[in-house]
Amino acid sequence: MKKIILILLIFTVSALSFPDSRQIPFDAEGRIQIYGPELERELGLFHDTGEFISGEIFETENVYTLELRYRIGPDIIRKIKILSEYELGELRDKISVLKNIRHGDTDISSRRALIYGSSTLALAFWGWSLPVALEVDDFKLGMGIYLLTSGTGFFLPFYLSRNKDIDMADAKLFTYGGTRGIAWGWTLGSALTDAEVEESDWSELNFYMLMTSIVSAGGLYALSRSREISSGTAESMGVWGDFGLGWGILIGLSAMYELEEKDPVNDYGKTKGYLALAPIISAGNLITGYFWGRARNYETGDAYIIRTSGTLAIQLSLCLIDMFDWWEKPTECAVLSIPLTLGGLVLGDKFLRGQDHYKGNEGFLIMLAGTTGSLIGAGMTYVLGSDSTEGYIYFAASLVTGAVSTILVRNTFINHRAKDTGSIESFPALSMMPLKDGFRIAVCTAF
Repeated sequence: MKKIILILLIFTVSALSFPDSRQIPFDAEGRIQIYGPELERELGLFHDTGEFISGEIFETENVYTLELRYRIGPDIIRKIKILSEYELGELRDKISVLKNIRHGDTDISSRRALIYGSSTLALAFWGWSLPVALEVDDFKLGMGIYLLTSGTGFFLPFYLSRNKDIDMADAKLFTYGGTRGIAWGWTLGSALTDAEVEESDWSELNFYMLMTSIVSAGGLYALSRSREISSGTAESMGVWGDFGLGWGILIGLSAMYELEEKDPVNDYGKTKGYLALAPIISAGNLITGYFWGRARNYETGDAYIIRTSGTLAIQLSLCLIDMFDWWEKPTECAVLSIPLTLGGLVLGDKFLRGQDHYKGNEGFLIMLAGTTGSLIGAGMTYVLGSDSTEGYIYFAASLVTGAVSTILVRNTFINHRAKDTGSIESFPALSMMPLKDGFRIAVCTAF
């Protein structure tokens, strides 16, 4: 017994002997907890020989420690520097000055994006959805509610965001929650109500759509503010959340189909509860996207690229579904499509993005190349084909041309960087890549 007491005493004294350490922000406002590669590209404070990964500051008994991480080849190097209180203040002032000088319109642009998103949602959905949800029969009263709601969609965020440091992630997640919340509300309302097609039931379903949209917009905005989410991580959450929504709907429809096949007497009202899986799986994927983007220090362009690879995987799924004639077999569609699209997201990050990070304009151009390239493939097939051309031929042609276009534009940016010509300000000229590398990446992208 004495030995046990002695051991506990030793552990207690040892634990008390270690001072408490806490992470502190890089800026005086408390918004930048982790100094990531995206911010380093903007401000350029910690140049070194390797690729910058992240920086953090810790305080231990009034001693400030700056930890910087770099990638040099396959190795991760950590550099530590002790800062005095004066040096910490200087660093914070420098960050504030550089942000104001180099990106003086960043907060303005982010705030503008937030206001635009709220105004669009109010004009396009919240304004007319509220009187429908309240079952307002009087046209004059309904029009008045629409106009008041639409106006509030601008003025409320305009005044509430005054004197606030709005990040682009705040605006993105607010708009994402407001738009995807409509779909989440539709699936949730369909599962919980008896609404089908009757106008009397539509108001109840519409209420779920409206409330879920508003709550999701406000909730994701608050999450972004509290967790200090970067723009790249927010975009990653959006990509994973969108695919999760599709997976959830597909799984729900598959379950409904299987139950109705086993019990033909079963009506829609007894099986549609499975549609509630859509917002649940989508929410789980949002969490996945958060940790995925944060662990990989995603920039906005990185998320665009994995969205592109996931979209190409969808085209492959559609090609195989049409080839096997599974359009009326949702279970087979789900079993085929979900693993393929998941593989598209993961392999797209591994093989298409690789070790490089892409800015928003780079990733958007790569994504646009994949989309327009798919249209070219479908158009060529339509012109050269006949009325008897099978549907999977169109999907296959779209997949191939979309993948090739994606790879060509991606390779253009890689070659452009290799020439060390600085940041990309305009559309660069396309350049071809070796055929064997193109084929390898095309196969990986397709899957």
